[in-house]
Amino acid sequence: MLVWHIWRIRRNPAPFLNTSPLTFVLSLALPLAAYFLGWVVRPLGFTSDATILFIGGSLLLAALRGSAGCEFLALSNWILRRNDQLACAILTPLDALDQRRARS
Repeated sequence: MLVWHIWRIRRNPAPFLNTSPLTFVLSLALPLAAYFLGWVVRPLGFTSDATILFIGGSLLLAALRGSAGCEFLALSNWILRRNDQLACAILTPLDALDQRRARS
C-alpha cells in the first residue's frame, strides 16, 4: 500500500478520496484473496497470517490516530502525513450507521 500510495502521490499530489462501489468491493476482495491464497497454495501459506497482521495493525493504527476512512491506508497516511481515503469494506457500513444515527 505504501509503494502504491507514493506512486500515486507523485503522479497526482491532490488529496485522494475514492468511495465508489468498485473500491468498496476491491477492499473486500483483495484481502480475502490474499488470505485464502495461503490455504490454496501451500508455499504461500504466510499470506494468510500476513493479511491478518496487516489488517489488524492498520485498524489499530487508525484507531490510535483517530483517522476515519479506509484503514488500509492508515500506515501510509501516517508516514506520508496525508489523509487520503478509500471506501473500506470493514468499517464503512458501521460508519454509515453511525452517521445515520448522529443525524437523527
